Amino acid sequence: TVTLYMVGGYIMIQNLRALQPGGGSMLMRKICALADSLRLGISLTAEPYPAKPGVRRLNQKQLIEFYRSFGFTVLYGRANMHRTPNA
Repeated sequence: TVTLYMVGGYIMIQNLRALQPGGGSMLMRKICALADSLRLGISLTAEPYPAKPGVRRLNQKQLIEFYRSFGFTVLYGRANMHRTPNA
């Protein structure tokens, strides 16, 4: 699941959560392709969900590396990230 909204010409990602392995990567590929086709940047905050027993989740370091694999860079602070559109 994911919540997307537009702010000042950017796609903002909020509440990205994959329920199955590979689901987060699939969502990110689609969101990045959409942003590239519209020539929009993407912004997000890489904050992990609270831990729940029996549910796999990424910690903040893993989340940052996950988003970096899609071309995101850290803007300011530790968790604020941005991706510029690919041509």
